[in-house]
Amino acid sequence: MSKLYNKYLELKKENANKYYLFESGIFYLFLGEDARRMSPFLLLKQLPFTNDVMKCGFPKNALDKYKKILDDKKIDYQIIGKEELEDEVEPKIKTEKKVTNNKQGIVDFIASLDIYRLSPMDAFEILVELKERCSREQ
Repeated sequence: MSKLYNKYLELKKENANKYYLFESGIFYLFLGEDARRMSPFLLLKQLPFTNDVMKCGFPKNALDKYKKILDDKKIDYQIIGKEELEDEVEPKIKTEKKVTNNKQGIVDFIASLDIYRLSPMDAFEILVELKERCSREQ
């Protein structure tokens, strides 16, 4: 299971009644049971997160809109920012190799990817992560 989903399960054990909204790349995501319940409420399409887990979400630039809806309906939710997850969650990259911040490490990482097994969302998240790492290097 993904580390992000494991964090979701850990949080649900602490408070099963709260909805957890995870920052992931340029999106905010609800996972699992939270996605199942929030999808029709917020009119968001559910998509596979893994083979067994669904997700729904929205772009970061729509956060204020969805926070207002959740707050108006007095939904108990918590936003889990990427800062809270950085040590725990790697990007959804289908490889065991770690990406280093140097150019050769990035090139080696890209060469190691099995691009035929990546979903479009996985590929996009990898590009966002690589762009962030390249920006940090400069």
